[in-house]
Amino acid sequence: MTSPEAIVSAASQLPTDQRAAVAVAIFETLEPLQPDDPAFVRKEWQKEVQRRSEELRDGTVEPIPWEHVQRDAEQLFNDKNS
Repeated sequence: MTSPEAIVSAASQLPTDQRAAVAVAIFETLEPLQPDDPAFVRKEWQKEVQRRSEELRDGTVEPIPWEHVQRDAEQLFNDKNS
C-alpha cells in the first residue's frame, strides 16, 4: 500500500482543481461529522454565510445598518433590565 506521504506528494503535483477533487473525494470517505464536532459547526457556518451572501447579492434581503441593529439591541437589553 502507498504511504500517506507518497499520496500527498503525488497529489501536490496536480493542478489546483484536481487537488481539490482529490481532497473532496478523500474527505467524503470519512465518518459523517457530528453536530458537536468543530469541523461540522465550521462547515455549517460556511454554508450559512454562503446562503446569506447570496441573499444579499440577489436582493432577497436588505442589509440593516449597524446603527439600527445596535439601537434595537440596546432597547431590548434595557427593556429586559427594567
